[in-house]
Amino acid sequence: MLIFSYAYLLPTFRTAAVAYLQLMDKQLLKSKFPGALVGTGLGDSLGAPFEGSPIVSPEEIEKAADKQELLTYTDDTHMMIGEKNWKTERI
Repeated sequence: MLIFSYAYLLPTFRTAAVAYLQLMDKQLLKSKFPGALVGTGLGDSLGAPFEGSPIVSPEEIEKAADKQELLTYTDDTHMMIGEKNWKTERI
């Protein structure tokens, strides 16, 4: 049985990402963080009740969201906020 791994490509992707970020205007880069945080928070909040579930339909997610008065995020979003603070201080 042949197992294929993309692990050998990671250094290439990492190098390309670093080069792209170095070329990007710092203000433009900073402006992308709020959208990333909002998307992460919403996805995390909507997906939290289903964590560990193999397959969830869009209808199930919609029902769960309708039942909740307030969406709350998990430790995943909390870590993203910490990352944002760390990264924006260094840009």
